[in-house]
Amino acid sequence: MGEEGMTRTFYRLDERLCLDFVNTVGYHTGDHPNEWLTDYTRLANWSYEAGALNEERQRDQLLQLAGQAPEEADRVLGQAVELREALFRVLCSVVRKERAPAEDMERINLYLSRSGKQFKLIADDANRFSMPFRPERVEMDSMLGPVVRSAADLLLSPDLARLKLCGADACGWLFLDTSRNHSRRWCSMDDCGNKEKAKRFYRKKTK
Repeated sequence: MGEEGMTRTFYRLDERLCLDFVNTVGYHTGDHPNEWLTDYTRLANWSYEAGALNEERQRDQLLQLAGQAPEEADRVLGQAVELREALFRVLCSVVRKERAPAEDMERINLYLSRSGKQFKLIADDANRFSMPFRPERVEMDSMLGPVVRSAADLLLSPDLARLKLCGADACGWLFLDTSRNHSRRWCSMDDCGNKEKAKRFYRKKTK
C-alpha cells in the first residue's frame, strides 16, 4: 500500500529519513520531552510509515516477532532510542559547529557496519540506479539500517550546510532549510512558526 492510501499516525517533515527519526520526540531540548516511541509497536509502525521498511508485510513480520519475544522487542526499542539520541547529538554538533561526540560516532558506525548487507545496488531498464533495503530476513532491528544509512548520506552531502535546529523554545526538531535566502527558522510554519508568531503578538499586545 502506498503512502497516499495510508493514514498517518506520526507527524513528519518528510525531508530525510534520519531527520524524521530524530524528530520522533517532541520538545526534544525541553525539560519535559514528549516521547513518541513508547513501545515496539509504535517503532514498527513509524518505520513503515516513514519508509524505513519497504512493505507492510515487513512491519507485520516485526510485530509478530515482537509478540513472540517481548523482552527482545523492548531491548531493540531501547537500542533504537539510544541510536536516535546519538544521531541527534551528532547532528546538533553540526548545527552548533562543534566536534561530533566520539562515543556517538562509534555507535553510529557500529550500526552502519551491521547494515551493509541489508542493501543491494540495482539498475532498471533505463539505467537508473538505486540501493533499496533488501534484508535476507527481517529482524527486529531491521529498520535501524536504513535510518543510519540515511544519516551517513546526509553527513556526506552538501545539504548538511542547510541543517538547522528549530528556533522555537524547546522544540528540538531538526530540518533542512531549503528556502532561497536560507532564512527559515522553524521546523514547520504551521506548527512552531505560528505558535512563535502568536507569542510575539501577545507580548506586544500586553506591553
